[in-house]
Amino acid sequence: MLVHWPVPGKHVEAYKALQECKAEGKIKMVGISNYTIEDYEELKAAGLVSGDDKPVLNQFEVNPLLYRKKTIDYFKKEGIVVQSYRGLLAGPSSWDHPAIQEVCSETGRSAPEILGRFLVQLEIGHIPKASATSRMVQNSEIFGFSLSAAQMEKLSNLTTPEALENYKTTYIKCIWRDTPEAGAALPREVTIE
Repeated sequence: MLVHWPVPGKHVEAYKALQECKAEGKIKMVGISNYTIEDYEELKAAGLVSGDDKPVLNQFEVNPLLYRKKTIDYFKKEGIVVQSYRGLLAGPSSWDHPAIQEVCSETGRSAPEILGRFLVQLEIGHIPKASATSRMVQNSEIFGFSLSAAQMEKLSNLTTPEALENYKTTYIKCIWRDTPEAGAALPREVTIE
């Protein structure tokens, strides 16, 4: 079970409640979602993430257009699996990026295959959504090839400052959603890279 958004002043207690559920055998594992480095540091400061109490994963958006290397590296160093959501971007309409299409041409693979393989080579959990059998088969074909170092480098450098600012705007909106503080500024600065 995941704490979905790190709502300021509430997420530490939510994490503690999930740990209690785990201790009671009601759930098997506890994870986090959309946590920044600073959100996780709050859990650490509260003494909630040592040993078996560490979250098993942090699920957040990761793809070539929003590749937050500093955050990814931090959580990996902490021993927390990074799992991507929106690994295939926003779907077919977003697969036309010239660099993605260039790698597709170089490899003879589709954009979903390239995007999935990118995540797998970075050792980031990738669970693509698909309802059509043909898409499920296509998603499973990411294990039949590798991207070159140059292709990985190309895909790793597509995140723009605007994409990071858009992420920050979404983060602020979502941590306050459904609270009296909706629309408030961040209570502290967070790492967006």
